[in-house]
This record gives sequence, structure tokens and C-alpha cells, in this order.
Amino acid sequence: MVYHTRPPHTIYGVSALTKAFYAIRKKPAGLRTNSLNFLLFVTGAVFGCLFSRFFGGMSTSEPEAVLSGGSFLSSLLGCGRFLSLLYLLAFIPGGAVLVPPLFGAEGAFLGGAISAAALALGVRGAVLFSVLLLFRLLLVVPYGFLLGSWSVGQSLRFPERSARQNPALILLLTVCVILAAAFLECTVAHWLGGIYYLKFGVCGV
Repeated sequence: MVYHTRPPHTIYGVSALTKAFYAIRKKPAGLRTNSLNFLLFVTGAVFGCLFSRFFGGMSTSEPEAVLSGGSFLSSLLGCGRFLSLLYLLAFIPGGAVLVPPLFGAEGAFLGGAISAAALALGVRGAVLFSVLLLFRLLLVVPYGFLLGSWSVGQSLRFPERSARQNPALILLLTVCVILAAAFLECTVAHWLGGIYYLKFGVCGV
């Protein structure tokens, strides 16, 4: 009988299986959570693309409406709904179960929107909508993975309080990210989208 301290002891030298379980047990919980969230996000994006493929795209006049009708309030709601729901799920006992499906729904929304633009307006239309959603992809989604990991941990420990993770500080940071992303989306993203639209146009418009 052979004993080891790292990884835990094995019997008769059979260590491969116990090493595998030891590696899984030592894997950071945040990495596992983000891996699951990313998998659901990508899966949702694929289903969003398929849904738009089989149920039609968008109107060919929609790019002009989006470029002319963008407001700070609409951008605030678009950027804030995902992050605000992630934050609120941290204070629900079963919220950890709902966080991955929320990532799947957000992936389906973004993937479906860009895919619908590609189907109706061609590749240039997809690029145009990607530019319009640029700061959701660069700010909201990456921060969402950090917030989602925090939300899962808080939900699993709810209603216990953690001195290291201040909910008020996380809320302040989340509000700052939402405001920054909404402001950049309704200003810089629409400005870049307008330039792209005037320079390249889109198919069917």
C-alpha cells in the first residue's frame, strides 16, 4: 500500500484516476462557472442564428431607423438588462441555477440580431450591426462573465454575508459599466455605424 500526500493516497500504485479527481477538485470554481456560462452563451448564439435563419430576418429599412433613432435611454436599457439581472440573481437562493440560462438568452439575442442582419442585408449589414453593438460585445459581455461568477458564488452562500465581496461596491461598478457602455453605444458606436453606413452602405437598402 502506497501513500502520498499530494495527490491523496492511492492503493497499490493506482494513481491515474485519483490524480484526475484531484485536479478537478483543485480547479477554481470561478473558472468552472465561467466555462459553463461561456458554453451556454455560445450555444445561445448558435440557436439565435438558427432561429433567425428559419423565421426570417429584419426589414431592409431597419438600419436607417436604428441609426437615426438611437437614444441614451434605449442604449441604457439594452446594456443594463443583462447586467442588472445578473446582479439581482446574486440575492436569490436559486439564482445560481438561472445565471447560465441567462447567458444563453443573451447569446441568442446577440447572435440572432447579427444573423438576422446578415440574412436580410448581407455581410455588410452584419458588420454594421456588429459596429452598433460594439460596446455590448467589448464591455457588457466580458464584464458579465465576471459578474456572473460573482453572482453564482453569492447566490450559493445567500443569505450569508462575505466581508471580501461588498455588494454595494459591485453594484457601483456594475452601474458604471452600464452607463459607460450605454453612453459609448449611443455616441461613438452610432457615429462609427453612420460612417460605415455612408461609406459602404448595406445590401438591399
